[in-house]
Amino acid sequence: MARILFASASPASSGAQPVGDDREFRAIKQAIRDVGCLDDGLVSELACGIDDLRNALIRHAPALLHVAAHGSPAGLVLENGSGGGHELSARGLVELVAASDHTRKVVLNVCWSDALAEKLLRVDHVECVIGMSKEVDRDSAIKFAAGFHASLARGDSIAKACKFGRAAISSNSLPDESVPMIRCREGVDPGTLTLPSSRASRDDAAATQPDRVIDVPHGTYIERVGALTVRQGIVQEMRGSPGGVQQIVGGDVKGPMTGRGTGP
Repeated sequence: MARILFASASPASSGAQPVGDDREFRAIKQAIRDVGCLDDGLVSELACGIDDLRNALIRHAPALLHVAAHGSPAGLVLENGSGGGHELSARGLVELVAASDHTRKVVLNVCWSDALAEKLLRVDHVECVIGMSKEVDRDSAIKFAAGFHASLARGDSIAKACKFGRAAISSNSLPDESVPMIRCREGVDPGTLTLPSSRASRDDAAATQPDRVIDVPHGTYIERVGALTVRQGIVQEMRGSPGGVQQIVGGDVKGPMTGRGTGP
């Protein structure tokens, strides 16, 4: 099960400004990595059509659906497989999300999508929807997405992540920072909503890897994978290795090595 499904569409024949779908996806991935988190819970469905979206929801069962596309209060414009647009009506979107009972949070990075947010909140299991109150500048939408997902990846609440998303817009002197809107079902506080297991970091992942024995000219080292760099037998760098690293010489453990070496 994926934590986040990113679905995007930008039909060439729509006549509207391209949404730059892979640009937004790459910005989200990079922002998640830049705050020290893993992006392996993020999956994408680019050039997405209606059937593609349905199958991706079935395949990945995401906790959060993020859509980047053109749209209106009447629905989303997805792709038809031959460069054209295919409208997914508001009713159709609601039915797809209703069928995906793992999907409790939705981000519609789509112009005029706040009206769709209201309809999605009628789905029993949907807790929170972020939509856009009017037309939104494309660069602003991408900055919002990057700031929002970076914060969410660190374990912040939906409300705090939205603040960081808006701040990403305004701090880059872009317009429309007030356009993203959070809507929650009655009794749900966006200040307490987070994604499951959303604070996994690269150091956390390294700590779960098995130790590896490395033979080098000046001894043998136990390496915590992803946490140690060895050059010519000298520990050059350690990054968050729980319990440190131990040097073994002649079968005897000489004790934990901590800090940074100064080898040749």
